[in-house]
Amino acid sequence: MLSDIQGQSEGVSVLRRVVEGRLKNPLLLAGPEGVGKRFSVVEAAREAFSKGVPNSPHSKRIDKGVHPDLVLVRPPDGKELGIDTIRALVEKVGNYPSMVPVRYVIIEGSDTM
Repeated sequence: MLSDIQGQSEGVSVLRRVVEGRLKNPLLLAGPEGVGKRFSVVEAAREAFSKGVPNSPHSKRIDKGVHPDLVLVRPPDGKELGIDTIRALVEKVGNYPSMVPVRYVIIEGSDTM
């Protein structure tokens, strides 16, 4: 959960507003590799989907990487995010979320689009 994130109080504050539904804009998290950008967003999704209940079915699906409303897009190793990948993403997120009221989309390497 977001309370597990250390040393990023300002970032956690912004993500908490997202979880609470008070901030609905896309976010761009920037910083060096390994500072916890993906981890933080996944924990925000976990908190939003599970309503703070540990070990909920949503949390278990997130851990297994199979939650339908948490979409993670990564560029292939050393390559750019191609147009086919983005088209498939647009098609997928054009549908309503299936298990929760909102869908989280994480695009790693967005600078390679």
